[in-house]
Amino acid sequence: MATGSYLLDVGVPSILLIATTGSVVKLSHMLGQRNRITKISSSVQYFDNTIQRLDFRMRCDEVNQWLTGLVAGFCIATVLLSIATAIFGNMVFNKTSTILLVAFIDVSNIPYIIFLILFMACELSVRCRLKLLCTLVKNGLTLTASKARKDIVMLHHLVAGITDLHNVLSAIVQHINALFLVEVFMCLAAYTSLLIFTLFSYYRAAVVMGETEYNFAWLTIAWSIYNSLFVLPTILFGAWARIESKRFSKLVHLMLRTTNDNLLQDQVGKLDM
Repeated sequence: MATGSYLLDVGVPSILLIATTGSVVKLSHMLGQRNRITKISSSVQYFDNTIQRLDFRMRCDEVNQWLTGLVAGFCIATVLLSIATAIFGNMVFNKTSTILLVAFIDVSNIPYIIFLILFMACELSVRCRLKLLCTLVKNGLTLTASKARKDIVMLHHLVAGITDLHNVLSAIVQHINALFLVEVFMCLAAYTSLLIFTLFSYYRAAVVMGETEYNFAWLTIAWSIYNSLFVLPTILFGAWARIESKRFSKLVHLMLRTTNDNLLQDQVGKLDM
């Protein structure tokens, strides 16, 4: 690269090299932990089978809809970013450098975004199952007012099932954290660094007022927007899962207050998160 700007000639190749290497290593490391991935998959399957034995129908259509939208958005956004990179990059670098720029940005972005989509799938899966647990607890609350022996037996059976499901879901969350947590923090750090670099590029373009700096600033803005489309939903889905967790805790405390059965209180007490 020879643009006459030290920032572009040295900084851009360095950033692309670090981003590409980090992205590939991160995804490879995660996919290499097959044992944890297998545990998550088997635990989710056990959860679903258990909840169906409680005569409760599994409905997680929302998860499939979100994932379909994310995958479609990923494909469309990647194509649009490649086009934007080619357009603005061609105004800054020569043709060969622009082709390399597009290739390196795609190689650094694709594993990074695939990783985030996998993490979002886990977040949505946990949120969906927390919502199902909340519904089961609500069903249990309607039985606490009944004095009929049949309803009491059914309530004990339901709470035992909820306790088992809660333990399984807690184990799933632990496996997800062990698999993704460090890498997610690295992704957020990389995203923050990109935003800072984008702001610096925009400031430099405003000060220098050169065509090269202006086009490069738009290139980094496009790159930041692309990453924001996936980083922000990751944060949002995590917040949603946390909200469902707090809702579940409130329902558990409500059940504790509404029942006088000591055995049932002991069972429900185990659910307190």
